[in-house]
Amino acid sequence: MQAPWFTAATWFFALFLLTLPLKFGTALNNIGLYTSLLLWLISLWRGELQHPRMTPALWALFAYLLTVSGAIAINQIDTERSFNSLKGNLLEQVYCLIFFLYHLRNRHQPWSLLTWLLAGFVLLNLCTLPPALQLWINGSHNLTVDMKAADINPGYGINAQFYLPLLLGYSLFAPLIRWQRILLWLLCLLSLILTALYDMSTALFAVMAYALCLAVGALVQRLRLSARQVTLAAAMSLAAGVGLFMAVAKDSTLEKIAGQYQLISSGQYYELLSARGGLWALAWDCARDAPLYGYGYGEKKVQLICSQDRYVHHAEQRGNQQGLRFVVLKYGQFNFHNQYLENIFVAGWLGSLCWMALFALSLRRAWSQRHQPLIAWLVVPGLIIYLFGCLFNGLWEGPPVSKALMLLLALANATPVERVSKEHL
Repeated sequence: MQAPWFTAATWFFALFLLTLPLKFGTALNNIGLYTSLLLWLISLWRGELQHPRMTPALWALFAYLLTVSGAIAINQIDTERSFNSLKGNLLEQVYCLIFFLYHLRNRHQPWSLLTWLLAGFVLLNLCTLPPALQLWINGSHNLTVDMKAADINPGYGINAQFYLPLLLGYSLFAPLIRWQRILLWLLCLLSLILTALYDMSTALFAVMAYALCLAVGALVQRLRLSARQVTLAAAMSLAAGVGLFMAVAKDSTLEKIAGQYQLISSGQYYELLSARGGLWALAWDCARDAPLYGYGYGEKKVQLICSQDRYVHHAEQRGNQQGLRFVVLKYGQFNFHNQYLENIFVAGWLGSLCWMALFALSLRRAWSQRHQPLIAWLVVPGLIIYLFGCLFNGLWEGPPVSKALMLLLALANATPVERVSKEHL
């Protein structure tokens, strides 16, 4: 079946993926997304497409959607802005997941989807390089400080945390010819340099975690080691990664690590991880008071609730001054910097279980099909690294990676035949 309308939708969706991580590409991004939606609906109406199968993980996502949207209506807190956030974030994520599933079902080209997705990150790197070089040529004494002061792609670190491990895996396992693979390795090196210049420790650790997954996976598959030997190999890989990090890290990063140890030794737990310790303590007080179904979608409403005197005063009594941030900063300028706490806040324990079920069931399904390189070396590590990153940042609502993530979930939940591809890039 030719499905011309869906082919056109795919090209506009590719434009959406290409401009997803770019701050200046918002207009093109919206054109690509909503035009692809219209063309996809026409394609469905004309009966051009075969429908993907539902899986338990997808049912968990729809249960989460019902929970957070219902909670908005029930609580009536910041209702209009919450529904706008739902429309502009979660519903777009759901559409991305559905489109990916339909593409895998009807086109069987998983690597082409990854190509467009990662091309956006490559373009982000190429757009970041010239201003960084200009600062260096002008004799910058501290390139990291100057890049942040110049506001050069401020969201680069979170993008690198998600995209860079995938780009590395793509360069190793995609069906490429030699010059393409070498070019991608050079682009990975460029991204690592930019990540180090931005002083993004979390993104560097994400790369180390991916390298650890590769090392352990390769040993298990090729050498068929026992569980004890696998544990030893993992420990050695981690030690090597830490040693590499310490060798190449800048002085400022090493000072950060030493500073965390000093805070622990002096009992200043609220100041740990750039004051996240105190923030999480207050966030837990606030989130655990949420109803079973949460306060409803929209993380920005944390400022409205957590700035209340009962939370701020209780935190101050314990020597925690982080509550003042919610009082001083304006609406939408701050969040919990922990996705799991944000889940409890917006979705309650009910929605949080649905959210965790989405990832747990997707990982289980992917793990059962780990004999496929695409699943073993990109999907499983990518999902694990994303969940690890959620410990330190809110990565579900708002960041571009929340929509890019849908490709990994789609690949995990697609049937094996939908991922079989003989495509060459």
